[in-house]
Amino acid sequence: LAGMAVAVREGRSWYLPFAHENRGGELVTDTPVRNLPSLREESMRSLRELLEDECVPKAGHALKRDSLTLRSVGVELAGMACATLPAAFVLDPGQRAYELGELLASKLHKRLSPMTDLTGTGKAACPFAEVTVSGAANTCCAETEAILRLMDHLDAQLEDAGARSLLDEIEI
Repeated sequence: LAGMAVAVREGRSWYLPFAHENRGGELVTDTPVRNLPSLREESMRSLRELLEDECVPKAGHALKRDSLTLRSVGVELAGMACATLPAAFVLDPGQRAYELGELLASKLHKRLSPMTDLTGTGKAACPFAEVTVSGAANTCCAETEAILRLMDHLDAQLEDAGARSLLDEIEI
């Protein structure tokens, strides 16, 4: 887990770096990367408790994947309220793509910079952990805030279609 973004509303998001590295190694720059301690550390207990609190609703694009990633670092994600990927599938199972960028473009007519703008492609690509923390923060916070906008849009459509309970049964 290189890092994670958390948003409470549009314009209020934070990026938490956990395992970023300097591209090319520590000798490449005079400025070491400043990461937070691992989520397993006692100093991160408050964040773990927030993520594991059933009463604090969480939204994401692919929450099951996110929950497995968090489980690998000792966090049992709870309070999963809305996952935009399966919500979009329930509303339109014949859609061509369910990637976040595609959904934002088709549902909200918004565009996000692709992750490859940050990581590169082909032989020039680097692992996400090697991108700058500021680049990761900008990209991930924009995605997280976009997920909140998309969640509001899809939630209204789920209610109108009477499909909320179906989504809850199959996904969350």
